[in-house]
Amino acid sequence: MNARLPKVPPLPLALVLGVLTLGVWANLTLWHGPSISVVNHSGKIVEGVQICLPSGQCVSRPRLWPHQAWRVPLPAQHSSGVQLQTPQHQLTASLRPELGVQFVLKEGGRVQAVQ
Repeated sequence: MNARLPKVPPLPLALVLGVLTLGVWANLTLWHGPSISVVNHSGKIVEGVQICLPSGQCVSRPRLWPHQAWRVPLPAQHSSGVQLQTPQHQLTASLRPELGVQFVLKEGGRVQAVQ
């Protein structure tokens, strides 16, 4: 009674590539380092968004659409404040380097900084 088990084919290449792609996507979106993010919940297009560090380094984005988020990686060894500037808003927030900070632009021109 030598019963033979059916041969199991190796994993298809598409499945392996799919799992690798999912892993890379999860790494980029879920396990990123500390960052500064700006989320637009104002319901309007916000133009001229700029993030500045006390050292004078600034990065800018021409516009941020409603419900759009913008994430900027935090430079290494940065542990002081960060400033958000738009034509309508200016807010400085302190931050802990391991957490980063999130600016939320709300309706009516309000801005909230969350760690």
